Amino acid sequence: MSRSFGLATNDLLDFRAAVAFFTVRVAEKLREHRLLAGELSVFVHTDRFRDLPQYAASRSRAVAPKSDSTLELLPLALRGLNHVYREGFAIRKVGVILNDLELADSAVHTENPIRLLDACTYKISP
Repeated sequence: MSRSFGLATNDLLDFRAAVAFFTVRVAEKLREHRLLAGELSVFVHTDRFRDLPQYAASRSRAVAPKSDSTLELLPLALRGLNHVYREGFAIRKVGVILNDLELADSAVHTENPIRLLDACTYKISP
């Protein structure tokens, strides 16, 4: 998932909010499709069509063990954003990409309290 901002911005709070929203949504989609992710990437880039200083970066992080938990994916995404964010650039687009997907039914299950809490929250949400 990604978002292009209407106007390029350098506001880290806007980027954190967008990355958090995307991570919550992709975790929901993983659970909906009964998938687990083994890698999470965060990216940012400026508007390549503008005559401004250009910047693009991405950071990938392993998700071990593979997960569909918002509580496990969100800190990884925000740490990834902290690595790619640079002041002084007007960022146009941020996004979150999941890779190394696997069917949850075929994965080796290692239940932990965070996943159980996330699963309970998902089941009782409207």
